[in-house]
Amino acid sequence: LGEKKIRNVKRGLKRVLKQKIEVLFEDEHLGILNKPSGIPVNGNTFKTLENTLPYNLKFSKEKDALHIMRPLHRLDGPTSGLILIAKTERAQVVMGQQFENKTIRKRYKAVIVGKLERKEGKINSPVDHKKSISEYEVIKEFKSQKYGDLTLVNLYPITGRTHQLRIHMSSLGHPIVGDKLYSNNVEELNGKGLFLCSDKVWFDHP
Repeated sequence: LGEKKIRNVKRGLKRVLKQKIEVLFEDEHLGILNKPSGIPVNGNTFKTLENTLPYNLKFSKEKDALHIMRPLHRLDGPTSGLILIAKTERAQVVMGQQFENKTIRKRYKAVIVGKLERKEGKINSPVDHKKSISEYEVIKEFKSQKYGDLTLVNLYPITGRTHQLRIHMSSLGHPIVGDKLYSNNVEELNGKGLFLCSDKVWFDHP
């Protein structure tokens, strides 16, 4: 896009949220941002990750550049970590197909309450009456004065239901630390947030 057109695009946006977000990768087609906890990806509010995109990413110079850059997926508001951003129409279409075909793989890290009996496994239980599958593996176990035992785990969602990882870990009796919705009445850590972060993603560049 030319500089004049970029200025017009920016003026055409409702408002740009001038909040600095860590950019982990950027080229003419994609951006990857590290979303902090506490900010939704998009929605009917001004303070969203989507509204920060013109402040943190450069508009693409490709012929099919999007006038408004688009997040390609979502994370819960309390969850932090990687968000893929489309900057061109091709990236939006091709990456959308990869998500639909489930060829994109994501990894999350979480701290859960207690110790898991098995060091790795698969959880296959419905979420909102829909088929839902998650995989987990134990990284480290450690003692806690507050909880007795805590475990650091890698989590891999095979399906993508809302709150899936949080619900699945809670269903095992090991909720994620800081989870207000699925804590099974386990005492929370005040002001520390949800200990769940998307830290790795595998995909084919469009």
